Amino acid sequence: HILPYLGEQELYGEFHLDEPWSSEHNRKLIRRMPVVYKAPGSLAEPGKTNYLGIVGDQAVLAAPKQEFYGKVPPRGIAFRDMTDGTSNTIGAVEVNDALAVIWTKPDDLKPDNDDPIRGLVGLRPGVFLALVCDGSVHSIARTIDKRTLKALFTRNGGERVDNF
Repeated sequence: HILPYLGEQELYGEFHLDEPWSSEHNRKLIRRMPVVYKAPGSLAEPGKTNYLGIVGDQAVLAAPKQEFYGKVPPRGIAFRDMTDGTSNTIGAVEVNDALAVIWTKPDDLKPDNDDPIRGLVGLRPGVFLALVCDGSVHSIARTIDKRTLKALFTRNGGERVDNF
């Protein structure tokens, strides 16, 4: 739904939004992925993006609360739900090519609980990029403490995060 804001109104208009991403019609649009969805330096196959949202029970992209099921549209996470603070919550990351996904497929990253950095480093030497919910983008070192990274992936875990 952000295509119109990226100068891609025409492409957006071609999608059949009442069909799955993998319908015969919508599959034809995969090859037309906007260049902005491909990370610089990525060697992922055409139509795959390296930019994924973070999903999970305490992540920004969480399933709607039970009372919002069936509502059109279902209410998602609001700023007030980010009690750890928008500056301490990662909403999306740049993953390595092995984790790149078809750009139209509703597929995001559920961080590995034991190894939360898995799949993140690889496009850039020793770092990965993270979009924080305050709108800033950070280059995060592969040496980040595991507990700190896990805390950044939650919106309401109550963990203190300093100078990540």
